[in-house]
Amino acid sequence: MRNINRLKEEKFSFGINDIIKDATIAFVVCLILYLFTQQSFIFVLFIPFSIAAIIGDLVRKYTRPNAISTRGKAWKVLNNKIYWSIGPQIEAIILSIFFFYIFVQMIGAISSPENQKNVISNVRESVSYRD
Repeated sequence: MRNINRLKEEKFSFGINDIIKDATIAFVVCLILYLFTQQSFIFVLFIPFSIAAIIGDLVRKYTRPNAISTRGKAWKVLNNKIYWSIGPQIEAIILSIFFFYIFVQMIGAISSPENQKNVISNVRESVSYRD
């Protein structure tokens, strides 16, 4: 039986081992993305992914249940243990990938020469209609 007082201390503590674990998760995600995309800029995202993994780890520690009960066999228990060890970190990294993709699309739409010309022409038309 686990000591309940240790669980309370564990919920809000954060050490170097947690940072190393989160950085490792972020590096593995960067490596997997690199293998699928073959673009080296993915490793620039290591720091933001690490920060997202640390935030996910804090969420995991705050929301993790004290006990897991399942009706299944050992496979269900194994799935729950794996999820509660790295699941929220992976979800936070996926969410940061989503926001990064939106940010890149917005910057690309703003900085393309065609869109800049359209924006300038729209501004000129709106200014000319005011007179």
